[in-house]
Amino acid sequence: MIDFGNYVYDYIKEGQKYELNKIKKMLQLLRNPQNKFKSVHITGTNGKGSTATYIEYILHNAGFKVGKFTSPHLVSYNERIRLDLEEISKEDFHNILPEIEKASKIIEEEFGDKPSFFEMVTAISFYYFAQKKVDWAVVEVGLGGRLDATNTLEKSIAVVTNIDKDHCGILGNELKDIAKEKIAITKKDCHIISSEKRPELKKLFRDYAKEMNSEIFINNKEFSTKIVSKAYDNIVFDYSGENKFKSLKLNMPGEHQVENAANAVKVAEIIKIDEKYIKQGLEQAFFPGRLEIISKKPFVMMDGAHNRAGLNTLCVYLENYFENKEIVFLSSILRDKNADLFYRKLSKYSKEIVLTHIDNKRMMDIKKMQRIAKKYFKTVFVFENSEKALEYIYNKNLNSSKNIIITGSLYLIGELKSSSIYKKIKK
Repeated sequence: MIDFGNYVYDYIKEGQKYELNKIKKMLQLLRNPQNKFKSVHITGTNGKGSTATYIEYILHNAGFKVGKFTSPHLVSYNERIRLDLEEISKEDFHNILPEIEKASKIIEEEFGDKPSFFEMVTAISFYYFAQKKVDWAVVEVGLGGRLDATNTLEKSIAVVTNIDKDHCGILGNELKDIAKEKIAITKKDCHIISSEKRPELKKLFRDYAKEMNSEIFINNKEFSTKIVSKAYDNIVFDYSGENKFKSLKLNMPGEHQVENAANAVKVAEIIKIDEKYIKQGLEQAFFPGRLEIISKKPFVMMDGAHNRAGLNTLCVYLENYFENKEIVFLSSILRDKNADLFYRKLSKYSKEIVLTHIDNKRMMDIKKMQRIAKKYFKTVFVFENSEKALEYIYNKNLNSSKNIIITGSLYLIGELKSSSIYKKIKK
């Protein structure tokens, strides 16, 4: 039986062209599955995955058959496509493969090029959701919005979490340019939800909504939240919108999660979901690799902060709950990231860091990483193997008061989640 991950891996290539012609044609060949279910389409710089997960769990608790398509994965490609909280199985993938293969070959013949990896995975997810007759699909944009393969959905509820600078070579260097790319997932006569704060970008969104004859809801205007209590591992808040919901609890830590959850609640209001299912969904929601606590003694947390906004979120969390506490970092980053900014900001909370290699061709040269980290950290250890790095740092601090924070790349998080030392810590 062909493995999903091994199959789609053949479609990964450098320098792909961002356009919609191939994916539109492929979906036509598959009888336009994207038109056979309702959808919530989510874009933004950060918070997409968490927002998608809150919506997924709320819809599931309300009794809907729900699919979710997100990226990237941490351990298995199957993580990207879920049905009723379960990853797509090898059997389900095997059953739909003949139709996918047939369409892919026609695309290659017609365009002189295979579909890209993301086009393939998008087509697989939409076809799978249509075949399984989902009521709702929660779909995360891969990159940007306007030319993303997912922007073939019809009449979705659109969610734009926030805007920051990322993928500037593709989306542009100015925030307004990035915002225009992302808001372009909106279709006519639909709903738009956002937690963006900048006045100029909110105006851009409202103008676009008017142009598309769509109703827009922006956090702290059409709906709002108030934090009731917070701890390092959970947060409770009140929500005020069309309805008032009290004491909504999240077990995904960090104040930023309130914004993500509020977007999800607004989606639930639009769909007319009962309060009890909203509460259940929010409390049960879990999204790995984002401020994920995997051990409390010693404290070990994984957070794939891989861009400026993600780094700021991690720093706020550390300031709120780990001020004057000892921390040691385990980190690796990709070469297209700002290592100087990353390690300078982390050094505010610790003077000890362990750097490691990850099995990814986009990884920054470890000697360069070490050279930059030494500018800001008093103690810098280097391990070529990420599992050995985690084993070293865990055993060294097993009986100490130091808190271990693993950060810098979702690829690092994914690699470590496959390791034996992770399984030992997680027990």
